[in-house]
Amino acid sequence: KSENGGQTWTLLSATQGWPVLSLAIHPKHPETLVAGTLHGVYRSENGGAEWRRVSPANHPDLKGVVSLALDPTDRQVIYAGTPHLPWRTQDGGASWTSIHRGMIDDSDMFSIAVDRTDPQRIFASACSGIYRSSSRGDLWSKMQGIPGTNRRTHIILQDPVDEKIIYAGTTQGLWKSPDGGSTWVKANPYPYVINSIAIDPTNHKHLYLATDRSGILKSQDGGLTFQALNEGF
Repeated sequence: KSENGGQTWTLLSATQGWPVLSLAIHPKHPETLVAGTLHGVYRSENGGAEWRRVSPANHPDLKGVVSLALDPTDRQVIYAGTPHLPWRTQDGGASWTSIHRGMIDDSDMFSIAVDRTDPQRIFASACSGIYRSSSRGDLWSKMQGIPGTNRRTHIILQDPVDEKIIYAGTTQGLWKSPDGGSTWVKANPYPYVINSIAIDPTNHKHLYLATDRSGILKSQDGGLTFQALNEGF
């Protein structure tokens, strides 16, 4: 954990030795965070000082948690993505349900995003493409508009200012939807393998991409053009 913008770091001692694959911080209660590990989901209510497991020990499928999301209106609702489809708890982890109706039954759940304006609406990105639910994951529909060659989507992210703008980072580049996922355009012509996206909350035209072979890239025009930010690496 860093408390000075990343200049120095302190290991959260309770997590030492954990193989942590994902992390989510509650957007309204930042002291609440969840961590996805090879062995399940853990939760902290005090900024990472103390943790408790909130997924069943030795569960055959709820492990290798590669993505997490928290409902912005209900801290008891957690979404977890695994190498075999997504899961949901609505009681803080006391019970979990597999939520994959409508999905292709082969999908790594690389990322999950909850619409901040409507927590019923959830997006999920997978090896088989992008899915959207209007029922907190009870039923999913495959989103169209991105060709099959670009469908392996590592991350899906909602713009922090305009909730209708959705970004998708795929193995073939960055895609952008201006209308909540109904239509998509390729944001730039370069076939970057995109692993993660961050958006500046003070200027939503500033995007940062983490790529496989081009390092970190920054856009100042909403994804139209990029420059490398790799000096020092």
